[in-house]
Amino acid sequence: FMTLSGYFSKSSFSRTWKEFINNKCITLLLPVATWTILISVYSLSVGNSTERIITEIKGNSWFLKTLFACYVVVYLLKRTKLPDIVACAASLVFFFVIPKGCTFQFNWMLSFFWLGYFMQKYCPTIFEHKKLLLFAVPLYAIGLYAMFKYDCTQVVLISVDSLSRNWPLVILR
Repeated sequence: FMTLSGYFSKSSFSRTWKEFINNKCITLLLPVATWTILISVYSLSVGNSTERIITEIKGNSWFLKTLFACYVVVYLLKRTKLPDIVACAASLVFFFVIPKGCTFQFNWMLSFFWLGYFMQKYCPTIFEHKKLLLFAVPLYAIGLYAMFKYDCTQVVLISVDSLSRNWPLVILR
């Protein structure tokens, strides 16, 4: 989903900051706020503990929160006039090494957002390279097989710490 969002993100980056932020708040953050209120009211009405409610508030709609952050980061980086590949590499390295860069899997999801953005930008070029497809499909199949064979399906937050402790798992994912 993050790759698809990045793929269809181009028109958002041509807007002014005010138009951009207004649109993203309405399309991404308004649903988050709405669901947070609904979940909180429901949780209170059925007698869930405060801890459970706080967990729900933090984690509900995490994808939309992360997507909003990806849009904002890429929008701001595109305003720097850096070449896209440099902006991409700098943002991925920055969010990989800073503490809490893996909150809501942000640093991991940002890489997929950028992937979608570049796929849209270079779409004809990518699909003309059939050798890339012939290499990628078997590699994906092998990785998927290995993930289930070695029970690596749990979420591994991508950070400097996880890379040092669980590097085989990070590489496999």
